[in-house]
Amino acid sequence: MSKKKIPYKQPVPDDSCRINPFEEWGLTFDAIPDHLVLIDLDMRLTRVNKAFAQQLGKRPEDLVGEPCYRHICRSEGPKDNCPHLRTIKDGKTCSIDLHLEHLGGDFQITTSSLRDRTGKICGSVHLARDITERKKAEDALRQSETRFRSLVEQSLVGIYILRDGKFIYVNPKLAEIFGYSSPEEIVFEKSTLELIAPESRALVAENDRKRLAGEEKSLHYTFKGLRKDGRLIDIEAFGNSTEIDGRPAIIGTLLDVTGKLQLEKRQRDMETRLHQQQRQQSIATLAGGVAHDFNNMLMGVLGSAEILKEKLPPDSKEREFTATIIDTSRRMAGLTRQLLDYARQGSYEHNKVALNHIVQDTLAMARWETKTGIQISQSLADDLWPVIADCGQLGQVIINLISNAAESMEGTGGRIEVRTENVPGKASWECPLSQHPAGDYVHLSVSDTGPGIPRDMQKKIFEPFYTTKFMGRGLGLASSLGVIQNHGGCLSVASEREKGATFHMYLPRYADTDVEDRKMVGTSTLGSVLVVDDEPHVLTLLKTMLTELGYRPLIARNAHDALLTVKEQNDGILLAILDVQLTGPGGADLFSTLKKLRPGLKVLISSGYDESTALSGFREDRPDGFIQKPYWIESLRDKLLEVLQGGSMP
Repeated sequence: MSKKKIPYKQPVPDDSCRINPFEEWGLTFDAIPDHLVLIDLDMRLTRVNKAFAQQLGKRPEDLVGEPCYRHICRSEGPKDNCPHLRTIKDGKTCSIDLHLEHLGGDFQITTSSLRDRTGKICGSVHLARDITERKKAEDALRQSETRFRSLVEQSLVGIYILRDGKFIYVNPKLAEIFGYSSPEEIVFEKSTLELIAPESRALVAENDRKRLAGEEKSLHYTFKGLRKDGRLIDIEAFGNSTEIDGRPAIIGTLLDVTGKLQLEKRQRDMETRLHQQQRQQSIATLAGGVAHDFNNMLMGVLGSAEILKEKLPPDSKEREFTATIIDTSRRMAGLTRQLLDYARQGSYEHNKVALNHIVQDTLAMARWETKTGIQISQSLADDLWPVIADCGQLGQVIINLISNAAESMEGTGGRIEVRTENVPGKASWECPLSQHPAGDYVHLSVSDTGPGIPRDMQKKIFEPFYTTKFMGRGLGLASSLGVIQNHGGCLSVASEREKGATFHMYLPRYADTDVEDRKMVGTSTLGSVLVVDDEPHVLTLLKTMLTELGYRPLIARNAHDALLTVKEQNDGILLAILDVQLTGPGGADLFSTLKKLRPGLKVLISSGYDESTALSGFREDRPDGFIQKPYWIESLRDKLLEVLQGGSMP
């Protein structure tokens, strides 16, 4: 059913509101809130509205005939940029913004030509609109934009706007992060994928898709970035979906966290190393203590067996059994040395040595190539620097490394290569359990073509008692690590499955300020020797050994007995053999007392611990020598000759 259209009826004017045309124009002129004036060709005001007059505090009729510049510009002549003059000159509308202090602010002034009936210009219509508040708003907006741009442009994080897979804005920091000299090198020129490493592109593309599809409003994640120079960096990204010009876009920030992640990794590695150090130090302390006590007991077995052997007829069955006891005891002593090597408490003779000679001597004893079909080659540097080391200990380490390489290829055969080289100015690096310092090093590597070592196993092979053998002690690599660390060096491994393994050994280069070679003196002097030890079987054994060597033994079980013996013997004692760990006052305290009582008395320290551990309690005065238990009669004879004819220890 259609609606009936109601015709429009013009309202009938109220007779009480009738205004004649002339009055209507005047009322309209005065009703305009802007400043409206008419100016003639002589720049005089011919008419002004109430708003302009009220602004000046005058009546409109008082201003008629006055120069316009006197009241509009508050000057005694027209301004150079006067819009009225420009309008009456060319007849075109002119508009300018002026700050008029006496009128209370900023105004937009527009002048239009005023023409007579013939079209001749006879003046202008001057309209001034107060734009003070608008100006303030615009200035505030400009300042806000300036602050925002300054914040974005100088931000310490990268800021970007992404649309249609292209950057439509990036700040200078983002360009710097990715190695570009300016944002212009990226904006509209680079797609997002060009700044992302291949392994992270799928991740970033999927996250962008989720935000643009509205599945995720914002995302926070990390990915691998690709710099202009090809270097990979770690990027932490924050991003929100938005709209730019009515089209979906992403706005966000990027932060280079490469250094942060590296620092976190270093901290985790340090914590791991500290835990390993604490764990291995606990085991090392236990191993050292066991080896010390075992050495004390073993010395009684070995020494007694040696003396007994010399008492038996050469062709007797008992002498053969005694020789077996001696041989087994010496091999047992080798086991305790491995424990002490791991605990870094082994006995060392530090001399200037040529590593190549040790390698060649070790390889000369190798028989793996004839037994298992394994070939051994060597590539030794001709100008290899000397090192400060114990030849026997380094030889044992090299044997351990070659043995492990050979065992990994047992039954299949293969090749072992031993190389040496100088490494000048090597930067600091991470070594098992420590950060190794920079310097000049001699490098030895042992490589094999075996099955390699799994990555998870590489961290365990240097641990004590870890072994892949069905029956084994697991001390070979652990003791080797202890030996090399005690030499100030580093022992590490690099390996991949099915690509063999390479063990790297670094030793500090010999410097002229290091220790000099030691020489043994071989002249015998007989006399009284004081033995101080709280182990009865050790005292009995040493008494027999010294007697066999032609010395007169004086026995004391503690510091009190030792001091009484020295006082009774006056100056008749050539040398004292002191055990470090005594019941009551220890060996270090007894040593100090003896030196004060008999300054010229030679003192030989004896212990099941290594030299550095045993002598750690000695202060300024140093003993004349050290001998590590267990030792046999030949070792004691040589050490006595050395001390009696030599000076004190360095």
